Amino acid sequence: MIDLQQLKQFLYVVQRMNFTKAANDLYISHSTISRNISRLEGQLGTQLLLRNNRTVTLTPAGEHLAKRGQALL
Repeated sequence: MIDLQQLKQFLYVVQRMNFTKAANDLYISHSTISRNISRLEGQLGTQLLLRNNRTVTLTPAGEHLAKRGQALL
């Protein structure tokens, strides 16, 4: 089962395409949001975001979850 808090955090990252901005908007630490997204990916068994030092990109699975997640929340 997907944790709704993790889904909400994922959607914030998707909207901002930035972990730090999403974390700041949610008043949580960067490490907390990163850890929760990693847990969500583990639960789903797929990578949702491609991360590097400067950019965040959605994978096809991430795009699908973002569309479905918006409708759910």
